[in-house]
Amino acid sequence: MMKSFPIRIFLVVHILLISLSAIGQTTYYQQFRGNSNKFEYLIYLNNVHDKLSGNLYFNLLNSEQTANFTRIEFVGNIENDSLITLRKFTEENNFASGVNLNNQLNIIVHLSDSMNDTIFLPMQFSPGEIRFESITTAKTVKLVPRDDSPEATFEMTVLVPGSGSSLLLRDLVLKFLNIYPDSVGNELVSPEVQLSIEQNLFLNDYLGLQSLYDSSGASFNWYRTASTQILYNSPELFCMENTLYAFTGGAHGMENISYGIFSPLTDRQLQFNDIFKPDTQHIISNLITNSVKEMQSISQDSSLPDYLYFVKMIEPNENIYLTPNGLGFYYNSYEIAPYSTGQTNVFFRFADLTGLLNKEFESMIVRTKKD
Repeated sequence: MMKSFPIRIFLVVHILLISLSAIGQTTYYQQFRGNSNKFEYLIYLNNVHDKLSGNLYFNLLNSEQTANFTRIEFVGNIENDSLITLRKFTEENNFASGVNLNNQLNIIVHLSDSMNDTIFLPMQFSPGEIRFESITTAKTVKLVPRDDSPEATFEMTVLVPGSGSSLLLRDLVLKFLNIYPDSVGNELVSPEVQLSIEQNLFLNDYLGLQSLYDSSGASFNWYRTASTQILYNSPELFCMENTLYAFTGGAHGMENISYGIFSPLTDRQLQFNDIFKPDTQHIISNLITNSVKEMQSISQDSSLPDYLYFVKMIEPNENIYLTPNGLGFYYNSYEIAPYSTGQTNVFFRFADLTGLLNKEFESMIVRTKKD
């Protein structure tokens, strides 16, 4: 994930919350836009039973670089129906707190000990932007009927295009989220039903271990969790991130992060050739390989296999993500390197890709910036 922040910023968010439509709901998706005197802000926010997550972007107003947003991935909580606390995804300390009311976030940004910035962010969807529905299921079962029994936990939250979206687009997103079982012969199943099916299959498989259980043996705790985030949303394009983690015994669990860029205008999921010009794969491969060497402090003259990578040159894959800043390629564990190396995330600002983007794709990005 992009964890580099060129501007050191501390946020305290007094969030005057929301929406008549969200009253009584505990699971929903919202997005907010607005400007202060110095910054423009964009927030994609998920609430799942008062557990918050999402992405916050901010950019200097009137910046010469139009795509120079800083991204903060956050998690947080709502307490006592109104009190909100947020922290960066990788950190324990809160960077934001406040309350939430009337479709508006009232944010006080602490740029330094002596400078505060007050922001009023309305909940805002531009015409044509997807309004996502949040669907969730969670259940934990004990392996044996004892207080100290190992457990299996199944917890999944997905975002799907809401009302007004075409059935074809919804179909594509569900398949991207792996909510499209072969057993029903290509007939679209509602996400609520399919999440329930997946949950029951996982937990029933776990309960089948009862006859093998020995309290002196290895851990029998199982986990399967999944969550969806929005990284970009415009009338012409949106980008989703789906994170799946599974542990069913062994040395470690496995996390897999997948990205999908979709066009609501054409009801298509974009692939590499929709994003980049023809015959640019070798150029992109060089950019990715050199970027990975730089991130890992590997000399450009050195060979990646000498540092445990499986390949000399890293080819672009189809796991591409889009943000207001630019485009990234994400490689999961074992894809180009062993588990010990971790995932590989290579991000390029739009300026780094000048002359390489497909004209149609580039025009959609330009129109979004103008809007």
